[in-house]
Amino acid sequence: MSNTFLRFAKYQVSQVLAIIGHDTPLSVSIGHLEEAKTVHQLTKAMKKIQSSLWKLPSDERLLGSQSVTAVLSQHVRTASNASLKLVAADWLRFLMQAGVVAQPEKAFVTLVTAAIHASQGNTRENAHELRTYLTLIFESFWPFRSPYAAYPRGLFPSNEVFYPLIPLLSQADTAMQESLLNIFRQGSIWKNCT
Repeated sequence: MSNTFLRFAKYQVSQVLAIIGHDTPLSVSIGHLEEAKTVHQLTKAMKKIQSSLWKLPSDERLLGSQSVTAVLSQHVRTASNASLKLVAADWLRFLMQAGVVAQPEKAFVTLVTAAIHASQGNTRENAHELRTYLTLIFESFWPFRSPYAAYPRGLFPSNEVFYPLIPLLSQADTAMQESLLNIFRQGSIWKNCT
């Protein structure tokens, strides 16, 4: 009982100090992130979240990052503005590389789904989106690499997560095919090492 009270008191004091010190509480910043309609609003909220996350104890950081990851994933899936989707996806990749995403497979699923959705359009903007998502997927493998891996290999997503990308090989140009092959190579390398 006293440990619970002490944690509650510590949390309340940190919230008051955050307000006095002009730090925005994490929950408020997450609310701003949810409401972001522009790239500027999303980036501003994420910068505040970023500084708040690093100040939290690891268990609280994990809970906070789960909420942030869910909101970023929602923006990637549903934002009407392509720029907002791409910035949210880039922040998702950043959190992956920082090793604070609790369930990396879900982040990979979000990025793969966004890539598939972008591939269904026939505009230059869709092609740019697709290339960006493929780059972000590939860069998200980084935290699984030795010697300083941020995640244990057991958290590497199953190969099935990347299977929806296979049909893109037949419709992609040479550069995009190379990106796709790099993703498939990385996926099979990490799965074979476990």
